[in-house]
Amino acid sequence: MAPKVGVVLGPIALLAAASATVLAQTAEQKSINIQRGREKRVKARGEKVHYTNAFDLSGLPKYAPEQKVTGTLRIWGLNYLTDAKLGKYWEDGFRKYHPGVAFSWFTPTALVAIPGLYSRQADLGASRHITFDELLTFQRIFSYSPIEISIVTGSYDVPGWRRPTPSW
Repeated sequence: MAPKVGVVLGPIALLAAASATVLAQTAEQKSINIQRGREKRVKARGEKVHYTNAFDLSGLPKYAPEQKVTGTLRIWGLNYLTDAKLGKYWEDGFRKYHPGVAFSWFTPTALVAIPGLYSRQADLGASRHITFDELLTFQRIFSYSPIEISIVTGSYDVPGWRRPTPSW
């Protein structure tokens, strides 16, 4: 008597599903390992001093705070702020005038910045230029447009960290 088709296909389907799961886990683990390696390289590059020239800022007007600021400033987004020391420099400079402010950083990727703002989890979002969909979402929630300020546009002489020269 011939075996029933379902009886034979059952173990084969189970084996195929198990193999697909193992392959998916392997691909997922490979992706995670690549991300960890990238994070390690970026952090190492951020620790290295690449630019030693000091700017003469003596001609700028002196800053004097008009009011005392306290609380926590929540910054989400661009990992380069905390992978390198830029975020720390910002904190230190701000605390000179506002020592009562704490900083909370969530900076795995620029892609979390805008959702952090419109979900009210972030006060500042460091990101690339806002997309049309992100703009619409923000406007629908708050009934106004976000304020965009260019903060970081590249590096002068560090390979891989500078913006390409426009071809126009």
